[in-house]
Amino acid sequence: MYSVNDQLKLLTLLLTTCFAGCGLSLDFSDYGPVQNPGTVDTDTDTDIDTDTDTDTDTDTDTDTDTDTDMDAGTDAGAPTPMVPCNGGYLDPLTNLCWQDPASTSTMNWYEATGTADSTYNPGGAVDYCGDGTWGGETDWRMPDIDELISLMRGCVDGVATGGLDVSTCGVEDPGCLGPTCDDGIDCDYCSSLGGPGAGGCYWDPALGSSCSAWYWSSSPYGSSYAWDVYFSYGYVYYDTIFSDSYVRCVRSGP
Repeated sequence: MYSVNDQLKLLTLLLTTCFAGCGLSLDFSDYGPVQNPGTVDTDTDTDIDTDTDTDTDTDTDTDTDTDTDMDAGTDAGAPTPMVPCNGGYLDPLTNLCWQDPASTSTMNWYEATGTADSTYNPGGAVDYCGDGTWGGETDWRMPDIDELISLMRGCVDGVATGGLDVSTCGVEDPGCLGPTCDDGIDCDYCSSLGGPGAGGCYWDPALGSSCSAWYWSSSPYGSSYAWDVYFSYGYVYYDTIFSDSYVRCVRSGP
């Protein structure tokens, strides 16, 4: 059997012979080369560009700044031990010199402040702080409630801290001396004798004397009471002015 090309060649030969006999010519050049119909153009060109740009930068920024704040300053209100002053100990936070030792016996508020009363201090005969001389100093007076609270240490918001932390309370003279001024946790008492002072008193360890009873302030509460502090508990409250309490006088330091 003839192939396709052979058949085409044979046909071309026959036509050429025929046309030649008739004085004609046959030119197939204009039709281009004879293609094999069984040939299939299969383009296998494959783009295998595998260019992968990988960032291998391993630069690591490490902050080695070890800046340390070496400021040794103390904020206002920070614990500061007391130092000696004439007649007692000076509180550097308030610049107040506190009598030490305090009174060795209790007395009513009239006698502590030198206020005259026909029953409890006739004629104002007793003025414990005003008439007292300690350390050669004569300018002693009764502390107001703000000053007496500032003397307290280690009882803050009803929590015994074991340190010299300064206490706070809403009672102020002048400002707030009424029945609601001691409301709130900041005036609450702490555990018994849990302070930094000798025997557990809630005051500076430099101070002596007993804290087994209240200490008077000069600040009144109405007409029949006055504010005082119980340093065994760090407690701020008030008592009747004819009751007996201890007294620790104060003066401006040093």
